[in-house]
Amino acid sequence: MVTTQSRFITDTAKAKKLPTMFSEPELVTQGALAAHGVSLYDEGRLLAKYVQRVLSGNSPKDLPIESFSKYELGINLETARELGITMTTKLTPNHSLNRTARGRRSRVVRSQPVSLVR
Repeated sequence: MVTTQSRFITDTAKAKKLPTMFSEPELVTQGALAAHGVSLYDEGRLLAKYVQRVLSGNSPKDLPIESFSKYELGINLETARELGITMTTKLTPNHSLNRTARGRRSRVVRSQPVSLVR
């Protein structure tokens, strides 16, 4: 999905009672039902590591290909409730409350990288 249009996509989908899923976990704070992928923060850190190596004199062709080992699943409980979707306890194990960038409460699972937005 085009992330620059994520707000439009989620608003349109909500109006038609359709769930949305994105590849960027941060988008659950904008109303998406779910998102599964790599955090933009982690993606930026890996990119900065590559830039640092190139600026230090390493040739880009000599750099190893790295992949992500951590993927996050974000679920917006408010959107799920609006769509009539009941979340099972298998998706919501022990968690602690945190705040998102927009000040909304989110539940972050410690046993696995799952964040729930209320």
